[in-house]
Amino acid sequence: MCEYKEEDKQAFLQEVQKLGIKNIEMEATQIASLCYRTGRRAGMICVTLLNRLDGDQVDLTPDVYKEYQARPLNLAIKFIKHSLMQSGHGIRKRTLETDDGTEAKKTKPKETQ
Repeated sequence: MCEYKEEDKQAFLQEVQKLGIKNIEMEATQIASLCYRTGRRAGMICVTLLNRLDGDQVDLTPDVYKEYQARPLNLAIKFIKHSLMQSGHGIRKRTLETDDGTEAKKTKPKETQ
């Protein structure tokens, strides 16, 4: 099926590394294209877990993998909060009563002045 050998792959990766390319994202371009064609705004956060020149297998401890998995979400949350604050749509907390009579904290967009 694949016409490339391991040596071919390594030669290609070394060549693009010389050009300053550190990673090759394969799926995000298709998602971005689909969003563009359907008129949806989108953003991508890509994470690199390994150096392809060293191999194709992820060799991380479960704790490190879990930490790396959380980083993109934390980055996205910080970006969204910052964007909301910059646009004047900050988030403020309010207390609501639930069906069972207890209080529940909810967030609601701050009304613009």
